[in-house]
Amino acid sequence: MYRFISLGHSHIVAFAKAVYGYQASDLPAGSPPIEGRFIYLYDPAYTPNLVGLPDAPALNPKLHAQLAELAWNFVILVCGGNEHNVLGIVRNKRPFDFVLSSEPDLPLQPGHEFVPEGVIREVLKSHMEEPIRVIRAVRGATQLPILQLEPPPPLPNAQVLAYPNEFLRARIFRKHIAPERIRYKLWRLQSDIYRRLCEELGIFYLPAPPSMIAETGMLAELGWGGDATHASPRYGVEVLKDAMALYRAQIEEAHVS
Repeated sequence: MYRFISLGHSHIVAFAKAVYGYQASDLPAGSPPIEGRFIYLYDPAYTPNLVGLPDAPALNPKLHAQLAELAWNFVILVCGGNEHNVLGIVRNKRPFDFVLSSEPDLPLQPGHEFVPEGVIREVLKSHMEEPIRVIRAVRGATQLPILQLEPPPPLPNAQVLAYPNEFLRARIFRKHIAPERIRYKLWRLQSDIYRRLCEELGIFYLPAPPSMIAETGMLAELGWGGDATHASPRYGVEVLKDAMALYRAQIEEAHVS
């Protein structure tokens, strides 16, 4: 049996529903039983998530106790993930675009102000400050193997517009949603920031399931959740399969060697 504990923000919901509701047939043949515990980091019982001095924060003792309570095999983090939506889901008053260094051939949006990728990276990192601090604190609190899940791709604009009441001044929002290509670039750049952080800290970074990424780079329809920014339990099942495969293929091999 694999026992893991998962800590995360809002994207943890789809993953938790997948684990609680999955059928054995959802996973590859021969997969071991799974037992997971999920800690919602916005739960008042665990806030603030960090304690101590701002320049040297430590994990909330209640979270630390959860990590140490059972003989977990590993930790799965679902920290942050919607920062790209904060910056890009509604078109900026000064519409911008940038060259994504990992995919430099993506075209620029006509009529948008060109901004260097480094500037966008720093703005995104400022929005990601708290999740980054939490990830660092979890790494410092346990020697267990840790996986951080890549946030799901952004939902297509048409699906976002199906939930306009989630945003202020919905009528204006309908006319000013940012282009999908820019939202995709922001997601990829955000993911790169998390990936580099994980490399620095010795954390496994699990990319979004390829089957859940449409040709446009947006979240595939099977992965659409019940709102404008989150994925579905079906998406969570695919993540679960990939997480188990990563643990078996890399973490167990590392233990053997």
